[in-house]
Amino acid sequence: MIESNSEPADLLLPEEIAGRLGISVKSLAALIRERGLEVTPMGYAPASIRGGRRRRLWGMTELQFEALIAARKRPGVEVSGSGGRPPGTSPSAT
Repeated sequence: MIESNSEPADLLLPEEIAGRLGISVKSLAALIRERGLEVTPMGYAPASIRGGRRRRLWGMTELQFEALIAARKRPGVEVSGSGGRPPGTSPSAT
């Protein structure tokens, strides 16, 4: 994992967040994506020997984590980034 001197020391890693919530990192990523929550980018992981795209490293501040907790308590409610669409809908491809 590549570490950066500019990243805040108080960032929670996905593994820590998932552990606190009792869910897998994959489920955590899906929840964040579905609810449109913000994460803090931390750079990229070293390239894989097998090739492919570089993995993005990310974390959450305590404030972002609190928003995640609040979003989990309100099922079906979009937190941000929905563009004014009702939950569960996506823009139609034309």
